[in-house]
Amino acid sequence: MRANDKSRGEHLSQRGFSRFAAGGLYQLVIRLPRPRRIRVGSLGIQPFAAGYYLYTGRARRDLERRIRTHLAPRRRRWWHIDYLMQYGRLRQIRVRLGRRLSECALHRQSAAQGAGTPWVRQFGASDCRCGGHLLYSRRWPLPKGTGGGEEG
Repeated sequence: MRANDKSRGEHLSQRGFSRFAAGGLYQLVIRLPRPRRIRVGSLGIQPFAAGYYLYTGRARRDLERRIRTHLAPRRRRWWHIDYLMQYGRLRQIRVRLGRRLSECALHRQSAAQGAGTPWVRQFGASDCRCGGHLLYSRRWPLPKGTGGGEEG
């Protein structure tokens, strides 16, 4: 699914996401086709290289609604990821249900597995003390063995 596809307005339950009414973690893989300088809310104007970004987020409840909100076209930008989404193309959504792992821990785990390098300090991390929840890679992130698959 691409960030600007007509299917963006569909409810995730129509795509088999209805079981995500509870809270959980999610990761969005976004491809930015060319370099950009993007104003990211309170973080100001930030440079973004062309390539792939892996964003890790959390919904305390109603995971489906949170993801659907990020995918909605022409909406008010509320979260840091919404600013990047207006220029990038969504390539993959990964979901982890439950509360056994924090978004900070999943982000660190993804970085340790080679999914990318940290990009934009404090991005997506205004409610925690870690450095940010955004990784960058020139190539498709999430190498084999991390459950991320390959771009298709």
